[in-house]
Amino acid sequence: MDRATPVAHNEEIELYIRTYYSLLRSSGPIRVRSLEDTHAAMNSNLHYQATQPDLDMSALSYAALRLPDCIPETSLLVLGQMEEVFNREGYKVQKWKPVRAPARRRKFYFDAKRGTLAAFVA
Repeated sequence: MDRATPVAHNEEIELYIRTYYSLLRSSGPIRVRSLEDTHAAMNSNLHYQATQPDLDMSALSYAALRLPDCIPETSLLVLGQMEEVFNREGYKVQKWKPVRAPARRRKFYFDAKRGTLAAFVA
């Protein structure tokens, strides 16, 4: 599996990618908020109003379709590439309920007792 950081041709996008990959390599919890500034700065076509104070309905719709229905009950999201990674960290995802997002083929598992959602990332 290629673990190299993708190359972008825009400084803001490169910063976002470096930040994202750095956070993925960390073993501790991170807050989604830590990505907000670099996300807004890259001027994504998917979220072109990211720096505006008003709600961007198209970005919200896009994101909502890529999240499973259990997201309101989720207090912790854990990311991993393989089941072994989750098991090593104490998340027995094979015993959790498989859940799906309407517009995403990614594997998700949900532990309703703990409010934990596991997402497999490439």
